[in-house]
Amino acid sequence: RMTVPAPHADPAEGPASVPAVSACGRLADEPAIPAGPDDLLDAPRRLATLAATGLLDGAADPVLDGMTRVAARLLAVPTALVSLVDGRRQHFPGLAGYSPMADRATAERGTALSHSFCRHVVAGDRPFVVPDARAEPLVRDNPAIDDLGVRAYLGVPLRTRDGE
Repeated sequence: RMTVPAPHADPAEGPASVPAVSACGRLADEPAIPAGPDDLLDAPRRLATLAATGLLDGAADPVLDGMTRVAARLLAVPTALVSLVDGRRQHFPGLAGYSPMADRATAERGTALSHSFCRHVVAGDRPFVVPDARAEPLVRDNPAIDDLGVRAYLGVPLRTRDGE
């Protein structure tokens, strides 16, 4: 899954404004990504496909790092990630930018699922746009908001040639 956190705003300044990103978000009449069991997170075929990539070892991938640098520049955001979500963690084989998230996540190139917005992209199997994480019911209690300074988020599913 490729994820691009939007600019981190100072809480006193209100939500971050991301006009180029928010145009890709849910339509007013589109249902929210359902909260509930993470069936897709634990799907054996999806997990086997992830393992087969060889990208869950915590190492940086130069091609994916390059892609995230391009995404961050094009979207004018401080941090961009290629995030692969397994049943326990989210792994960042591609990471670009300097932010609280990049500083903390660089050492391990990932986080526990407790800090994952990306899991909702997997569970919903579609893009997930969060203009203000503090107001989005699905993630407003996520510890990444306080621990990592995440204020806005855009996640888009990536697929293999076989559709996984």
